[in-house]
Amino acid sequence: HDISTYDLFDTYLRQFEIAARAKPAGAMCSYNGVNGRPACANSFLLNDIFRKRFGLPNGIVSSDCSAISNLRNAPIHAQNDLAAVVYAFRNGTDLEMGSSLYGNADDGLEFAVKNGQISEADITTSVKRLMRAQMRAGIFDKLGSSEHDELGIEALNSTASQQTSYDIGLQAPVLLRNDVISSNSRQQVLPLSSAKGSKIAV
Repeated sequence: HDISTYDLFDTYLRQFEIAARAKPAGAMCSYNGVNGRPACANSFLLNDIFRKRFGLPNGIVSSDCSAISNLRNAPIHAQNDLAAVVYAFRNGTDLEMGSSLYGNADDGLEFAVKNGQISEADITTSVKRLMRAQMRAGIFDKLGSSEHDELGIEALNSTASQQTSYDIGLQAPVLLRNDVISSNSRQQVLPLSSAKGSKIAV
């Protein structure tokens, strides 16, 4: 919860900075907080780091499922849904997933703009990010001009899709546990030993 600036950049943000070099269209903010600020309402992470430092001014930030409504809970305890909406949007979250607070007629983004809590310029900036990504994906292209137009419902969970998922899984191993080799020595598998004669089967 109390992360030093050095640790934040040297340990926690390093992998995100490497991923940002591929120029992704966006990122998803999570439920956790960094130094008392929830990720989905953290301008330092979303604007200063993700968009400015990582060089992604058009990067879309979407919330994790219901992360905006979660702002009603600790550590923020937003007073109401409107406060949660304003807090998240003004701090960099463009798109809400899993809940519908942004779209609520009585206390969503539209109400916040009419009430002067969010500017139309900020809405325009966010919409431009979202529309730019859709344009790049070909959503507005002439029907039939994209290979995606040929995909129908039969492509979902098809044999080809399952094979692609399987192949990707083989290429992306994930460490689930760092098992103990011996209960006597408490020696763990990782890091791997470089001792002569050590072998590993993959």
